[in-house]
Amino acid sequence: MSKKPVVVPTGALIFKRVKLAGYWNAKWLQENNLNPERVKMFEELCELIRDCKFLPPISDVVPIEDFQKAVNDSLEGFKGHKKVLMMEES
Repeated sequence: MSKKPVVVPTGALIFKRVKLAGYWNAKWLQENNLNPERVKMFEELCELIRDCKFLPPISDVVPIEDFQKAVNDSLEGFKGHKKVLMMEES
């Protein structure tokens, strides 16, 4: 959510019959928490994860002490890797 207005050409609304609808995920989750289709979806996702068929994107694990370098690297632009800050328990 960019907090900027959505800009849609009037012609698209009139001539191409474009329709807009909002979607609020938190509200949907409240209303559909025990929906059988949602439960089935999570069961299928868990199975894919267990079978190593659903993997996270490539990431760089960075020790928390090096957070400044990770932040600076991320500000340089998209490099195809997420930065994961690793905090060790003491």
